[in-house]
Amino acid sequence: MDWGRARLAFALMALGSVVLAWVAAARGELELYLFLIFPVIKVEGVWGAASLLLALGAFILLVFSLLPRGLAVNGPLDRSAGGVVLIGPFPIILGTDRRATIIALAVAVTVLASLLFLLL
Repeated sequence: MDWGRARLAFALMALGSVVLAWVAAARGELELYLFLIFPVIKVEGVWGAASLLLALGAFILLVFSLLPRGLAVNGPLDRSAGGVVLIGPFPIILGTDRRATIIALAVAVTVLASLLFLLL
């Protein structure tokens, strides 16, 4: 699967997971709690379970699409990578270059803002 199709499939799966989570929360099948500083999701019912399974599938697709595909014809691939490790509300931002780190920082701020919005 090429990167364009993987990105589209990931976006559709993530959006579907959010929509299913919204439906499950409206039906009372999904609740979001804060345990100490860690967000916890409680799921009851089919809609909530479908939302979590779709989110897990999107995560697995993202991980497999980002795995290196080997060496290029003229040498190793020149790629950059970045990531965020969330330990409760505290983000640890990692990146191989400035651009990847800034993108990871933007993702961390977005995730933390949405968690804050959902928990308050």
